[in-house]
Amino acid sequence: MPVEPDEPPQAGARRSGRDRRIDVFRGLALLTIFVDHVDGSPWSAFTLREFGLVSALDVFVLLAGVSGFLAYGAHLRRGGDGLRRLGRRMGFVYAGHLLTVVLTVGLALSVDRLWPHVHAIKYFRVGTLVQDPGQVVPQVLLLHVVPWRCGVLPMYLVLLPTLPVIVWLVRRWRWLPVALGVVLLVGATLWQWRFPWVWAKEPLAWFLVYAAGVTLAAWPRSQRPEGTAHRGMGRWKAGSWLTAVAVGWLVVMMLADAPWQAVPGLGGLSVPGLDVLVTSAWSPLIRPLGLAALVWLVIRWVPATAAWLERPSARAVGQVGRHSLPMYVIGLLLADVASVVSVATRGSIVVTGALTMTGIAVLLAAARLWPDLRSARRPPVSVPHQRPAPVAAEAPGRPSELATAPVES
Repeated sequence: MPVEPDEPPQAGARRSGRDRRIDVFRGLALLTIFVDHVDGSPWSAFTLREFGLVSALDVFVLLAGVSGFLAYGAHLRRGGDGLRRLGRRMGFVYAGHLLTVVLTVGLALSVDRLWPHVHAIKYFRVGTLVQDPGQVVPQVLLLHVVPWRCGVLPMYLVLLPTLPVIVWLVRRWRWLPVALGVVLLVGATLWQWRFPWVWAKEPLAWFLVYAAGVTLAAWPRSQRPEGTAHRGMGRWKAGSWLTAVAVGWLVVMMLADAPWQAVPGLGGLSVPGLDVLVTSAWSPLIRPLGLAALVWLVIRWVPATAAWLERPSARAVGQVGRHSLPMYVIGLLLADVASVVSVATRGSIVVTGALTMTGIAVLLAAARLWPDLRSARRPPVSVPHQRPAPVAAEAPGRPSELATAPVES
């Protein structure tokens, strides 16, 4: 397991602290992704993806863009230093992906021996990798072949190198990366623009979400809509209208997705005319609108100083988000184990639900123990005593990213 700090130190973090909202919502996204990966879990009927086009993965990728800018944005101004840090991060993500593939294949082979009736190799779709490793393993190493359910980290590996370009663009014009992302999303959706390799998660279609996260993090604090009520009645009214539009859009998307169809006897009940929003070929084009609505509501309704962010439960979830790379790998493996155990034992909804809750508990415990495990594997480093350097005053007018008190992460 890679033991690099999953979340590198962010610009200004030591001076002003982390924005707990980023960690908490990313932790919630990771826990939700885990639930969605457990086949047959009754809890998946209540996750974000069942109430419109937005999924927990959208939230995760958006926050990856936010964290990427906060962690590397200032370093990228120094050229080589930022690129080295970013390259190191990519190396750990790549190692995490390979570890995920190895664990998935190992689990499939083990389950195939214990419970042959499960047909685990077929279930995990690793037959070609097991039968012809000499041919397939090099393709896996080059990311030409990505096993089933292992597609998120390769997509992230493609998005990470775009960070310097996005940062450069956002400093020319704030909305330029978002505009580029819209073009790529339209091309991927309507004209089938694709990477040379066929992946379940097409990076071109996800660039917009990642770029939007970077843009959000780079937004000057003085211009963000947080707490705009004191800045004048006109701006307050504009914010209220946007809030009403955001809530209305999310309600429309929920009605279009008809989550109540999961209830026995209600499968055929839908709102006439709205289902086209989630079933048509152009549905992916409106997915970012739902994500934008969610982001707006969080910014308006969840201040960085919210008291509930300091509660033990929120801190526990925040630990999952803070160590997102190892927690994603662990969560994916736990979801695979829960799925095959449920299939092997012909588990009922109650059994699968219990396995899901157990997996969540294991993830929360792993996130709490991860910092200690990481510290134990690193040799102690003696640091010579140095006199503290004077702190330079921040230049007036400098854009204040999310990493300025008290909303940094």
